[in-house]
Amino acid sequence: MNVLHETIDDIAGEVTPASPPVGPAMLRGRRMRKRRLTAAIAGSTAALAIVAAGAASIPALTSQDNPTAPAAGPGAGGAAPAPADTPLVRPVLLKSDPGSATAYGDSSQVNPATLKLFRQLTCQPEMNPLAADSSWEATVGYSGTRWNAPGSEVVSCDPFGVKYVLGPAVVAAGQVTSARASQEQNGHAWVVTLTLNGTAKAAVKKLTSSQYKSYYPRSPTDANAAALDSNAFIVNGNVISAPIVQSPLTTGTLVLAGPEPNGLSEAEAEALAARM
Repeated sequence: MNVLHETIDDIAGEVTPASPPVGPAMLRGRRMRKRRLTAAIAGSTAALAIVAAGAASIPALTSQDNPTAPAAGPGAGGAAPAPADTPLVRPVLLKSDPGSATAYGDSSQVNPATLKLFRQLTCQPEMNPLAADSSWEATVGYSGTRWNAPGSEVVSCDPFGVKYVLGPAVVAAGQVTSARASQEQNGHAWVVTLTLNGTAKAAVKKLTSSQYKSYYPRSPTDANAAALDSNAFIVNGNVISAPIVQSPLTTGTLVLAGPEPNGLSEAEAEALAARM
């Protein structure tokens, strides 16, 4: 087991709640190296780049030292917040583009049961870049919130039909101390700023430091390294974005920016914040 996966296992132990997970551990046209789209958010001190799936309209996850946002705590906007153990960020272990038999990442680091699910998984593209088609869950036998198991590997889809194997959660909903919707200072779009508690801050720093050291130097030319240098942002079990680590994230604040060219609307940002 390499250093990154030892790190993931350590973090899983830190973020997994004491109660048992919801389910058992069975649990993005050209190829990636020709389709990487890099984006930076103004004011970001430790930005992540986007690994696109044939489109530029993917949210970006960044780290920010001094976010400016109106006060809006978790659950604001009238929507019920996610349960405390709901995974929000998971490391990418394996990914495959729509209709492709080629997987990027490291299949040797995926347990056989999850690898079997990944191979039988079919993801349907969704017109809305902020919402994946959840019909994939039935194709692998997931029911209820079985995808929710924070300490287990899971499979998932994104809005563009890319399928993933994701490692144990690095951030869970209960570790978000505030989720704020705010308008970008240099444009009309809105973003969601997440502030993490100390445990999640330390876990994100530990994981992204390991990913950056192990994979980032090779990520521009090595699609496997680029995949393993990625972390997925999860909403309702679906991958909303899977940006790559350009530098360790150490501030404990993450920013979710919306799809280009228009970004998130006020209503979309508030709805996402309400789910944190």
